[in-house]
This record gives sequence, structure tokens and C-alpha cells, in this order.
Amino acid sequence: MSLLDKIKSTTKETASTIGAKSAELVETGKMKINKAQLESEIKAKKREIGDLVYEAHKTDSEVDADKLTAIFTEIGNLENDIEELA
Repeated sequence: MSLLDKIKSTTKETASTIGAKSAELVETGKMKINKAQLESEIKAKKREIGDLVYEAHKTDSEVDADKLTAIFTEIGNLENDIEELA
């Protein structure tokens, strides 16, 4: 194999490795963005729980247990989604 052939081969291998690493980095970036979005949704659901509890306290009434249960379920589903990303 000539020197030129070795250079071509090495260049092709390097380009292939760079392409694979770039794709890997893009996928990792997407996963981080998805995780951040899911965590943001969880925070919003927790704020919603706080709002329900505060409104019940303010009006001296009971918290709607069905609403709370639905929100807890949504949070659980979001947490499962985060675990699946890992």
C-alpha cells in the first residue's frame, strides 16, 4: 500500500469516526433538552398542586382529591418518561 493510499484510508476512517461522534452528541443534546422539558412540566404540575391547596385554604374548603390524584398521576408519568430517557 502506498503512502497516498494510507492517507486516504486514514482520512476516511477519521471522517467516519467524526460523523459517528457528531451524531452521538446530537442525540445526547436532544435527550438533555427532552429531560429539561419534562422536568419543567413536573414543576408546573407541582405549582398547580400548590395553587389548589392554597385556594382551598383561602376559601376554607376541602382540596379536590380527584384533581390532586390526576396531577399526581401526571407527575408520575412524567417521571417515568425521564427514567426512560436515561
